[in-house]
Amino acid sequence: MKVLQNVILTMFLLALSTNQIRGEESKQLIKRIGFGSCLEQWNPQEIWKPIIESKPDLFLWLGDNIYYDSYIAEEKKYYYHLLTNRKEFIELKKISRMLFTWDDHDYGINDSGAEYEDKVTSQKVFLEAFEEKKDSPRWNRPGIYDSYYFGQKGKRLQVIMLDTRYFRSELKRDWKIIFGFKKNIPNTDKQATVLGDAQWKWLGEELEKEADLRIIVSSIQLVNTFHPFEKWGNFPNERKRLFDLITSKKAKRVIVLSGDRHMSELNVEKENTPYPIYDFTSSSLNKPFKFIEPEVSEKRIGKAIVEENFGTIDINWDDKIPNIIFKIISLGGKQEFTHKIN
Repeated sequence: MKVLQNVILTMFLLALSTNQIRGEESKQLIKRIGFGSCLEQWNPQEIWKPIIESKPDLFLWLGDNIYYDSYIAEEKKYYYHLLTNRKEFIELKKISRMLFTWDDHDYGINDSGAEYEDKVTSQKVFLEAFEEKKDSPRWNRPGIYDSYYFGQKGKRLQVIMLDTRYFRSELKRDWKIIFGFKKNIPNTDKQATVLGDAQWKWLGEELEKEADLRIIVSSIQLVNTFHPFEKWGNFPNERKRLFDLITSKKAKRVIVLSGDRHMSELNVEKENTPYPIYDFTSSSLNKPFKFIEPEVSEKRIGKAIVEENFGTIDINWDDKIPNIIFKIISLGGKQEFTHKIN
């Protein structure tokens, strides 16, 4: 009897350990990831056609999925409805698994962070709009961060969706005005945060879990620090903390996806990192800032793209170390940028 009890206990502990990966875990092998950000509901949306034609297994919404700045989060419901009831959205949903995070214009108001007063309601409105499963931990904790797993051992993809809004400290700014906004400057206060204590703790635990390729989704750019807009570089201690965490957890094959910028580019960080960490930015789906000349980034590979676009990542799992192809695709399915890494 004691032996049987020990066997049952062991099986229970193993099951519990397995569930720590994630209750919702798909065995689907992800070969193509599509992603994009900054979709203005009133602008033409010709980008849907090439997105659907690319047939991504997984499509990641990086934020600013709608544009409606409001101090009253309930007012955002109508604009989410416009998105989720578009026939193209419904068509993409049929062929691709979709995952979502937010940025400032769907979270609250422009450049908002933890100070946004209606964020609790905003989270509820967001989760309802995208039909978040009722057993999702997103319903039971502040912030919309979460992780997802696809594939099986040896070909396991981990997708970490960060929330860079709910907990983020206020931006620090100087008197210079750029395009009508005060210039952001580094906030070096040791108490300033991007993710908040609970999310940092959670992220550390996630990076310890088994994965062969990790995608970290951040609505704002991590690597590029050479522009005056929103970025992890506005909080240099937090930026360093993320690189240090990846290093200390020995998390292999981390790729960062970001949006927000209304231009697209690939940047790579090689300093004080365990390996080159790529930050692949796709923005905007239909709201490009063609009148702004892209800044010079010492971390950029190739050129910056200011056309309407979305990004793709193709993963070849047949190699021992899967090779990866980054692409930026614009209207008409034109490939604006391609880069391969092994």
